[in-house]
Amino acid sequence: MYKVLVHTDIILQHLLHDKNSKSILREAQKKVFCYTTVFNAIEIFSICKESNEFYFAQEAMSSMKILGLNSKNAKVYGKMYGENSLRSFNTLIATLSLESKLPILTTQPKEFKGTNVSIISSADIFKYETAEEIINLNKKNKK
Repeated sequence: MYKVLVHTDIILQHLLHDKNSKSILREAQKKVFCYTTVFNAIEIFSICKESNEFYFAQEAMSSMKILGLNSKNAKVYGKMYGENSLRSFNTLIATLSLESKLPILTTQPKEFKGTNVSIISSADIFKYETAEEIINLNKKNKK
């Protein structure tokens, strides 16, 4: 089974998309197993105001495994955080991506510039039929 790490922007697009557009998250879930991180969850919940917003946010993430920090890898996280100019959750998300060997599915690859993570464009989720095509394209682009 192919796996990806879903970034906050993909979850937000799912929560905000209208009936005339497709959910990138739902399309991805048809093709790959989706993970996200505790940092993405924090970002999503931080903008929820009403109880129904919390409900739909939790519902969207319920079908994904949520990755968290592991204390044995704190040295790796600290090193990347200290060396990277992003100084944001994205640095920690990138580190989790690298540690887990999971590419990040996002509409905003520039958010991870300089982190050396593998990125899968949201456009590729719709462009290719199978997870194998998507992952192979990602490997080809990384070379």
